[in-house]
Amino acid sequence: MNKPMTAANGHSRWQAAIRQELKTDDLERYLQRRLREGVSWPLLATAATPWAAPVGGQAALSHTWVREPVDGEVARLGARGVWDFIFDPFLLGWDDAATQEWLAKWRHDNTRLWVLAAGPVPAGAQSVLHVTGVWARGGHAVHELAGLLDQVICWARAPQPAPVGVALTMDREYFKSIAKTRALKAMVLAALKELGREELWDSLTFIARSSWRDFTALDPASNILRNATALAAAYVSGAQVVESLPHDLLLVEQTPAAAHLALAGQLVLQQEALLSEVDDAAQGAFAIEDMTRQLAEAAWALMQQMQGMDDATRWLEAVAAASWQEVARAMRTRRLVQAGVNDFPEACAHVALHARFTRSDHVRTAAEFEGLRLRAQGQSPLRVALVVAGEWAALQARLNFARNVFELIGAQVIDPGRALANDEADEWLSQQQVDVWAWVAADGVAPMVPLRSTRAYVAGKTTPVGFLPLHAGMDVVTLLTDLLDWREDR
Repeated sequence: MNKPMTAANGHSRWQAAIRQELKTDDLERYLQRRLREGVSWPLLATAATPWAAPVGGQAALSHTWVREPVDGEVARLGARGVWDFIFDPFLLGWDDAATQEWLAKWRHDNTRLWVLAAGPVPAGAQSVLHVTGVWARGGHAVHELAGLLDQVICWARAPQPAPVGVALTMDREYFKSIAKTRALKAMVLAALKELGREELWDSLTFIARSSWRDFTALDPASNILRNATALAAAYVSGAQVVESLPHDLLLVEQTPAAAHLALAGQLVLQQEALLSEVDDAAQGAFAIEDMTRQLAEAAWALMQQMQGMDDATRWLEAVAAASWQEVARAMRTRRLVQAGVNDFPEACAHVALHARFTRSDHVRTAAEFEGLRLRAQGQSPLRVALVVAGEWAALQARLNFARNVFELIGAQVIDPGRALANDEADEWLSQQQVDVWAWVAADGVAPMVPLRSTRAYVAGKTTPVGFLPLHAGMDVVTLLTDLLDWREDR
């Protein structure tokens, strides 16, 4: 009589099967076979390296320097339970010389310093495998996974590799961020087994970083939500070190309150939401399992292209930069919406963007819109009148669209507060003393206001002669750039 299937002997059979598969030297066939079966829990539910704070009862928090460190900062943060410190020279704007000078002074026990910099790290600090350049130039999840996997394989081939961190970025796409971390763990474990270096698994620490390229200086308070999304995805996916960034990261001046929230966000999700209690909380969720499989398969194939290249990272950065053009196009046409940036902007907000984040080789989704606002801030305030004619309730969507477009550059937009009759429109507009106005009416309704020496737009699908179009799906960056050019020429 056959022995009944149980969870225990089922798992034993799985282990025997995986041992048989690991005899192959075909990495691609091994990974694709496993992933086609759905990335089962034995591949992903690996024990995490303990990362509790060295002092019992304290929460394990992290801190990333985004401004020059000051004396006593490490001790002060350590007293609040911070154990992991992340050092990224780009966020500080430091070159290699300044970086090495500061690292040489690092002397702090009971802490872990994770260094995302080229060159040697001091004793007591930890090196990090990362593809910051790929992400900063616009790389997406597959690019980042492939680059990291390539680095892990190179690291594992060394005779006696030192323990390292592996830094992965969490962004605004919550479920994809979770799947990305799970895919990385699955691929790294598969690669180490194929290389016969399974013992190196415990030498890796998975670090989840917040994506500052999703942050904006236009509506910095919304960065609190973006950071919280990244934190939650990191904890759910079982990251061992989780980075939390202050929401005023991009600004010239930062506040203690923002730094406090960055720490508090970690505590809330760890100690109150308990998101870090389960190593792989997404286990068994079909949509995330399937996304994990798709990301892993695509990243593994891209990693294989990188094998043998003289400068694989630079090649990957170029591929990432090309892919970013589609993201920028989606932002310009508002197919990709970022609240406070290209939709529902705060017109009265003053942008005080730190010059460090205007570098062209480090992309951000809000960068072009911040540039428009900064340019407009250098000019006299712009007033725009919206002439509404027709049925007021039916035109609200079109009215709000037109308002949002001009408020992207901080314009003061005025409207009559009601629909105007044809004989009222010209008189109302004459009283507003504006250089820019837009006709807001139903499609096919010709403007009842004569053209002046002003700039006139029409919100709708048809554009009469002498007017400029204003419609959904248009490139709003080009539209607003032309408007600012026109103002400067006047």
